[in-house]
Amino acid sequence: MPQEQQPLALGGGNTLEIKDNLSGRTLEFYYRLPTQAERDAYTKATVKHKGNKVLSKANTFREQTAMGRAVLLGFRKGDLANQAGQIISSDKTDPAYESGWKDLLGQHRPDILATIGRLVIKSTSSMDEENNFEVVEDFGEDPSNPLFDDTSTDAPDQTSPLPSA
Repeated sequence: MPQEQQPLALGGGNTLEIKDNLSGRTLEFYYRLPTQAERDAYTKATVKHKGNKVLSKANTFREQTAMGRAVLLGFRKGDLANQAGQIISSDKTDPAYESGWKDLLGQHRPDILATIGRLVIKSTSSMDEENNFEVVEDFGEDPSNPLFDDTSTDAPDQTSPLPSA
C-alpha cells in the first residue's frame, strides 16, 4: 500500500537539508521564502526576452548566491565552524553566536549559498517547463553582441537586479 503524503504546510519554518559533497556531511539550513520582489529581481537578472524567445543565462551562480544569502535565516548548531575550528551558531541567544556567519559562508563556501538560492527559487516546476528555455553563456552587456537587444514588451521594471552576495 502506498504511503500517504503529508500535506504541504503553508507558512511556518522552512528547513532545507543539503549534502555537502566535500565533507560528506548533511547540513541543515533554515530559510524564508523569497518575496515577490526578490523573485522578480532574480528573473530579471537571469532571463531575457528576444523576440518570441526566452533566453536563460547559463551561469547564474552569482544570482543564486545572492538569493541564498537573502533568504537564509540560520543553520543547525554543530554544522559549521570558524577558521579556528570552533563551532559557531546563527542563534543570537547562543554563546557560540557568530554575527558574521553569512559573511563566513559567502567567503569560504559560496557554493552552499548558491545551492540554497537555486533550490528556493526553483522550488516548483511543471512537467514541460524544461523545454521552453534556450541557455546562453552570457547576456552580453556589449551593444555589439546580438543578445544585448532586449525586445520584450514587459511592463516597466520596478525592481533592481539582486545584489552581489
